Amino acid sequence: MLHPDRIRLGVSDAPEFQELKDSGNVAKSPLRDVLTKHPRVLLVTIGLRLAQNSVFYLITVYMLSYLAENRDDSTAGVTAVMIASAIGLFTGPLWGWISDKVGRKRVTIGGIIGVAAFGWIFFAFLDAGPLAFLPIVVILGMNLAHDAIYGPQAAWFAEQFPIEIRYSGVNMGYQLGTVIGGGIMPMVAALLYVIGGHSPWLICGYLTLLCLLSLIAALAAKDPARELAISARAGD
Repeated sequence: MLHPDRIRLGVSDAPEFQELKDSGNVAKSPLRDVLTKHPRVLLVTIGLRLAQNSVFYLITVYMLSYLAENRDDSTAGVTAVMIASAIGLFTGPLWGWISDKVGRKRVTIGGIIGVAAFGWIFFAFLDAGPLAFLPIVVILGMNLAHDAIYGPQAAWFAEQFPIEIRYSGVNMGYQLGTVIGGGIMPMVAALLYVIGGHSPWLICGYLTLLCLLSLIAALAAKDPARELAISARAGD
């Protein structure tokens, strides 16, 4: 079994990173540069995480307690999440590949709209729908809507930042968006459920608000993949 240090030593930098290193233009304080020189891009990456991460935690965490409280059944939720997670091994890369062909923005915006609509359908089903069909509903939310945002995300985040601060910028945007969008979602959902008189509709409204913020971020983001796809078709 290879030691992790030996694996790292055997992996070379991508050519563009090696060129940056050789040029000596490596940022001395990349985190400070992200905050002071690229705050707009940082906000875009944070915003792009909100819809995707919030619906992920709603499905994989909050749904289980919601079903246990309102339907006296949590096993159906676990089964549905396991099925959707297995399918996600294929749908995540698939959506990423599609975004290479048609652009990140188109795919992501479609996913954001899907998440916004899904939230309302999702809770209506959790309250009254036959749980035998729950895997199908979860697949719609996870593998179609969520994965359409998540699949292109890593590449799209990297395309937003200059190479000298890319690692720090992507990491900061990803982590902050995770905390704001998903990390607190189960707690916020539980609070909104109580405030709403044990009704889920405030949760749906909150998810829709996060989707609106993600939509604004998606519209503001650069989409080099789209430009390359148009150029490739023009070349053909």
